[in-house]
Amino acid sequence: MSVKNTIKYFGYYDSQLNEQEDRSFSPAAKNKMDYICHVLNRCGYDVCIVSPCITRKSQVLLGKKLKLDEQNSLRLFMTLGRGSRLRHALDYLLHYLLLFIYVMRHVKKDELILVYHSLGFRNLINFAKRIRGFKVILEVEEIYQDAVDCSSRMQCFEYKSFNNADAFIFPSALLNTLVNKNNLPYLLIHGAYSVSDISIQHCPRQLIHVVYSGTFDLRKGGALAAINAGLFLPDIYHVHILGFGSDQDVENIIEMIANVNDRSSAKITYDGLLPEHEFKEFLHTCHIGLSTQNPDIALSDTCYPSKILLYMAHGLQVVSARIKVVETSAIGQYVEFYDENSPQDIAKAIIRLGLNQKVDGRAILNKLDKELVVEMPAFLKKSC
Repeated sequence: MSVKNTIKYFGYYDSQLNEQEDRSFSPAAKNKMDYICHVLNRCGYDVCIVSPCITRKSQVLLGKKLKLDEQNSLRLFMTLGRGSRLRHALDYLLHYLLLFIYVMRHVKKDELILVYHSLGFRNLINFAKRIRGFKVILEVEEIYQDAVDCSSRMQCFEYKSFNNADAFIFPSALLNTLVNKNNLPYLLIHGAYSVSDISIQHCPRQLIHVVYSGTFDLRKGGALAAINAGLFLPDIYHVHILGFGSDQDVENIIEMIANVNDRSSAKITYDGLLPEHEFKEFLHTCHIGLSTQNPDIALSDTCYPSKILLYMAHGLQVVSARIKVVETSAIGQYVEFYDENSPQDIAKAIIRLGLNQKVDGRAILNKLDKELVVEMPAFLKKSC
């Protein structure tokens, strides 16, 4: 890869080519990073992803550089593996040290780098930036202290990272308003605008298949809302619940589904957590996707629900809670909203859609993708 046209992209990432090492990362973050890499490639840039993620295994693993494809590579660092608390703590210290050494050796003065915002970086990038004088585009997908309990020190680290950025990538205009206090250059990317290349094969039309996919976290409430909506749907509906959570979360979901099935005309099933390819094929058998997170939690004001774009990419119509980040986005006019966070209102929104193919989500995403490829070079130039 030529140095002149290579962008370094820092984030917690790993590839299927390296899955045997079982390094810890967020699949959602990986999907967004993959998409942004693909956009940069089409704009003429190669990408070197620099990832400090550590392994969940017990053995020591050496650092490596992987060639992902013709335009992208991945740099991973040594990790000590899991074990005692001391070993775990040393592993975290090692990954900070190795990342810092990498930045100091390989990132030049005035070089533009892309950083996926994470509390895991703490103040490392900011500290190295003051020494080396490089430029940072900070990709902020959410304000983490809205999603998880953070110490006052971690909250301070988070806001310092915002204040030290030179430009931003956000999933929503609302997040730009909250974070970008100095009106720095920014680019909106709601999520991955990639369209599935699997041919759409919906289930027979005697049933309308509705899917909820995502976390089983009761605080976010999405899975529970989707299940309870089944109480108010007629028997031509089949609601599928897919997702992830703790063992106790899964048990709770299965028990709730059983209770609702005893009282509802519609059918509700737990379909587990499917591998990526099987999940995409499954989506093509459904008609309506649910984004039913609780609109009252703080996270709803800052985190864009990427599942909406995933549903649209696979040809589904979308039902969502009326939250600002979605309603004011480029795809807001193509979503069926419900206003009251109640099972009855969710069911009414589902029934309003029925089997009417109101929106060609794939065409909408293709349009947004083409626009982004045009916008990206100008954004990079303004960020330097």
